[in-house]
Amino acid sequence: MRNSLRKSPIYPVQNEKGIALAVVIGTMAILLLLGGTTLKMASTEIQVSGNYQSAVQALHAAESGVESVYHAFEQGDTNGDGIVNGLDLPNAINDLDGNGTIDFVQAFIDKTDIGSDANRLTVNSGNTRALIWVDASKAPTRVFIHSRGNPAGTITQKEVTLTITTSGVNISFGALNNAT
Repeated sequence: MRNSLRKSPIYPVQNEKGIALAVVIGTMAILLLLGGTTLKMASTEIQVSGNYQSAVQALHAAESGVESVYHAFEQGDTNGDGIVNGLDLPNAINDLDGNGTIDFVQAFIDKTDIGSDANRLTVNSGNTRALIWVDASKAPTRVFIHSRGNPAGTITQKEVTLTITTSGVNISFGALNNAT
């Protein structure tokens, strides 16, 4: 009877030694492959998230640079008479490039750029920085503030340009309040 069970179609394998080992090794290989794929996907997601974070930081830094220049323009009237003129004094807030001229006067009245595209001024904000320059070639009716944000430790950069448009008539501190 024993011989008849071994030869029956229900038990076609005569020698079953080692089959469990082969099944376990196959299962382990599949699980290892799935685990490796999951790790690779997680690593890619972390990298994508980091790139997105750097891009957002770069954009915020660029916007901060534009706001710094605009704020410097607004702070040109130091004596409170409502206009920016020779009676006002340059300071660390309204003279970003440190050349002794109030930035508002330099850009809108003297029609002189602040920095250049190749040689931008650096404005730091925490661990990010903005590289800025002001193009006054169309002043007094139009001034362009260019700012490139660059988070520390990354190569990510974002550029923002603000165009200030005025009537060009009687340029004064109030011109910024009515500009578009």
